Amino acid sequence: MVRSEIYTIWKNDYKNYVTNIENFIKENRKITEFTKEEIKILLDMNIYSYLFANKIVKNQLEILYRMLEEHEYLEMLEEGHYLKEEMFQLLIKHYDERKNMLIKLKDNCYWYNYFEKYFEEMVEQKIMRNEKDFFEFLPWSRRWNILLEKQEEPYYKMVTKDFLQKKENIEEAFKNLNYVYFTNLFHALKILKQSPYFEEVFEKNKQTFYKTWLKLEKITKENEDLFQTIILIIEDGLRLAKKNITDIEYFRSGSICKTYKVGDFVIKVGKKWFQEKIPNDEALLYPVCRKYISELDIAIIISYYGETENLYNEDAYQLFKEIRNRGNDWIDVKKENIVRLLQDNNSYGFEVEPETIGFIGKTKEKKKKGEIVICDLEALYKEDEVPWATIEDTFNSVILEEHKMYESRYQRERKLTGIK
Repeated sequence: MVRSEIYTIWKNDYKNYVTNIENFIKENRKITEFTKEEIKILLDMNIYSYLFANKIVKNQLEILYRMLEEHEYLEMLEEGHYLKEEMFQLLIKHYDERKNMLIKLKDNCYWYNYFEKYFEEMVEQKIMRNEKDFFEFLPWSRRWNILLEKQEEPYYKMVTKDFLQKKENIEEAFKNLNYVYFTNLFHALKILKQSPYFEEVFEKNKQTFYKTWLKLEKITKENEDLFQTIILIIEDGLRLAKKNITDIEYFRSGSICKTYKVGDFVIKVGKKWFQEKIPNDEALLYPVCRKYISELDIAIIISYYGETENLYNEDAYQLFKEIRNRGNDWIDVKKENIVRLLQDNNSYGFEVEPETIGFIGKTKEKKKKGEIVICDLEALYKEDEVPWATIEDTFNSVILEEHKMYESRYQRERKLTGIK
């Protein structure tokens, strides 16, 4: 009866259907609920939202509950339906009787944003009482956000402490590290390290962690040995730094690699660099490792950390000038690509042979602690071997214009000093 009459009103006078249906409902106050079929057609006509929002229907709460209990009604509200938020608030208020319904909604991608939006309210209302409740209501993509950003706040501190005491939680956390943004990955690892089960679980999941960190999730059997080589390279670097993997910290990102700091060292991880072989020059920061594995399309550079504060483009130009005086050229001249040495260059306790890191030729001198060197070992050439066609296709116009400016200055200064 109700459904057919509402449908008739809607069909006969589409422009005024909302007002007409509202009047119909008001005149029939005995109507306090709709059947499932009626709710469906009201939703299809986008009428039910209006009736609910204007408090016309008396038994709103029960109608909403029934809708949520039926999967078909959940689907009706998945496309940005504004009723969802009000429904969610009602479920929170009536948590004790509707807990299972909330649990059902938490894994629905159209609903879980509300769990984060109203998380504080759920805490205040004692819905989130312990780590069990915390993890019951938040998917891993949201759990990591809370653990990483709010762990020092009283409630979250308690949650984190409880969470770390259970081995199964740590195992689940490692399985879901893919939800952690790369800048926070080692922060997450430090949180997990507080657990008494960390060492045991990390050892079992070490391969998975490295694959997540290095973005090498799809390693074939043929490349497994190469993947193990990468792990050994990084672990050798950690031993040289006298640090553990949990000591690594995200530092910064460039166009082709991400840089991590660990003690007195940096680890750069990225795709193939622009140039594998470069002319050796004493103005370059000597890495202890500079390796590209083509089968996995991954490059790793490990070197001493250099100070980046109080450096200027003029410092970069002076290094450019040095390089040019020795018959070499440097394309990407800027302060972001230089560092001040905190140790003598190439002083790792053993002499790094240039050919092992792709440096061609020998140098007579090496820079000392406190001097400035180039840390971005890209686009360095013999002056008569610069592939300008490739350079112009690869580097943006700003970099090329700045190089042209520095080259012009260099040539003017040579003329002023009488050098041809």
